[in-house]
Amino acid sequence: YFLFKGSKRNHHLAQRSGKNGEFNIIATIQSLSTLATMVDILCDVLLDKDRELDFELMSLQGKHNSEVGVKAKDLMLANQRELIQEHNAMTVSLANIKDKYHILKAQRAKMKAYVRRHFKI
Repeated sequence: YFLFKGSKRNHHLAQRSGKNGEFNIIATIQSLSTLATMVDILCDVLLDKDRELDFELMSLQGKHNSEVGVKAKDLMLANQRELIQEHNAMTVSLANIKDKYHILKAQRAKMKAYVRRHFKI
């Protein structure tokens, strides 16, 4: 981090470095306007970094959303395939039931005809 150190005539912009926490003087500032300019520059640098981080975050969110969308689509297609298989199985089962119904209906008609003939109903 940065530190402003002052003396009677000058201010110094220093940055902490090293294991023992020494400060390296980066610049000597002789007027408040120079200090204000340096603060403006530092703020601009921080804003640029903030924008870069926002852009990276937005691109990561976009990537995440597209991956989630692809996975959701894959799951939906898998579920759709399962539903189609179940539908086809039920259609076959329904056809078998209809066939058995028609066979039973024909047998019932034969039985009715037999009863009418033999018992004269």
